[in-house]
Amino acid sequence: MITRIVKFTVPTEQIDAFKASFATAATGSLKEPGFEQARLFAARADANTFFAYERLRDQEAHAAMPHTRQLFEFLASSGTQVEQYNLGEADPAPVPLSEPDVVGDDELAVFFIFSLRSGFREKVLAQFATHTKQARMEPGNVVFDLYTIEGNEDTLIVYERWKNEAALMEKHFAHPYAQQTGALLTEAVPGDLVEAMHFSTEIR
Repeated sequence: MITRIVKFTVPTEQIDAFKASFATAATGSLKEPGFEQARLFAARADANTFFAYERLRDQEAHAAMPHTRQLFEFLASSGTQVEQYNLGEADPAPVPLSEPDVVGDDELAVFFIFSLRSGFREKVLAQFATHTKQARMEPGNVVFDLYTIEGNEDTLIVYERWKNEAALMEKHFAHPYAQQTGALLTEAVPGDLVEAMHFSTEIR
């Protein structure tokens, strides 16, 4: 299974066209055998920033599809900046979503992309092995997955979805295990942790 997160920085005048092109690609992609997810999220802090989350089995076949090619052509001609993260699974592995995957109107998604200081990787992975299991048990959690990044040992990504903002900000962050993780990350991650958290809303 191929899992990736793609960050798009779209010129203001191209945003509507980008959304339409991605929607066409996503509709076609989800009809492909083995293509599980094609989700698009808008960053709340920056109207020009979008994130895609995709899970698929056959990239070669996917890239050859007309619906995929039209998106590639749009991206190439529109001045959109693209950053692709090819993801590796950490422990515990992502949990397949139940069907149907219902998205609430108040749902909050977070793309937490952070680099680590030297010597902290194994300690952070071990902490998240426990953190992830507990986060998934919280009533307000929808998805909580930690990923490594292929070709970049020092950067990790957390992809998480919560039923509403309060479930994350008021309840999750108040748990002792989350505070323990936060203390470790304050030590392990240079810079402001909040700046590494991209709060987003799914576009449906």
